[in-house]
Amino acid sequence: MNILEYDLILLDFDGLLVNTEDLHFEAYRQMLKNRGYDLKWDFRQFSAIAHVSAIGLRDMIYQGYPELYSEESDWSVLYKEKQRAYLELLRQGELKLLPGVAPFLKQLAECGMRHAVVTNSTLAHITLVRDRLEELGTIPGWITREDYEQSKPAPDGYLEGVKRFGLAGDRSLGIEDTLKGVKAINSAGFDAMLICSLDHPQMKEYSPEMATHFCSMDEVTISSNR
Repeated sequence: MNILEYDLILLDFDGLLVNTEDLHFEAYRQMLKNRGYDLKWDFRQFSAIAHVSAIGLRDMIYQGYPELYSEESDWSVLYKEKQRAYLELLRQGELKLLPGVAPFLKQLAECGMRHAVVTNSTLAHITLVRDRLEELGTIPGWITREDYEQSKPAPDGYLEGVKRFGLAGDRSLGIEDTLKGVKAINSAGFDAMLICSLDHPQMKEYSPEMATHFCSMDEVTISSNR
């Protein structure tokens, strides 16, 4: 794939640019622990659910812990507890760019390509991470969870990205690390790239028609001047 064929690049954030996916997993674990439950999944099991479906985690947690549903059937309450735990983990944890991200962002900037982040994360979470990783300062555009109505796999975030940063006649590319995100890009009507290891459970549901696949951002390069 030649990145230079595109006019606008829209990037996911968690798990694609920054190593925050394990913190999301730990935040769910802490939310349950605070309510007296022990999350028995490992990170691979978590990813198999979270990276494919928007409601999969909610359903699996309630199915696995029916007593929790009796205590609190409003998932939004539990999700807010998870988000608070995640914010504390962001403040305490070691944040770093994933392999290949720094040179890719540098190339985008040097080539003058329009690009932006489209994320399910909130502005507060994004601001905290950006303040700690200076390389993210080169990204000119940001779409956070407050900027659109329905989360991925709905296309709302990517449609907002095109609306804000696109121009008439643009050819756009969305880059994601989850099939949930790829589905959002597909629904928005433009090309998708999936960055994911071959042994990830979600790859069982992947097909080449959905997205171009690379195992790591290390494999994605921009080799010529715009």
